[in-house]
Amino acid sequence: MGNHNEKFFSKEVDARLGAKMIHWLPAEDKNLKVRILMEDGRWISGLGEPALKQISENSVVQFERFGFAKFDDKNEKLFSFWFLHK
Repeated sequence: MGNHNEKFFSKEVDARLGAKMIHWLPAEDKNLKVRILMEDGRWISGLGEPALKQISENSVVQFERFGFAKFDDKNEKLFSFWFLHK
């Protein structure tokens, strides 16, 4: 069982990031900018966990409560994916 003395802290999304939260993740500067190319040609932007730095090209990942996406490219801290399916 967890420690009952633990506290939950939450921050609002920083408007300067120009991003929407897709899922809960720590509000830290270490989060990565992510964009996903959708089937209709739109780009959806958000934030990803720092662990994405370990991803290799063409890997398929599941963004929780969003769907599956294939990693395409990264450039200047922006990770790009192609949406696959829910």
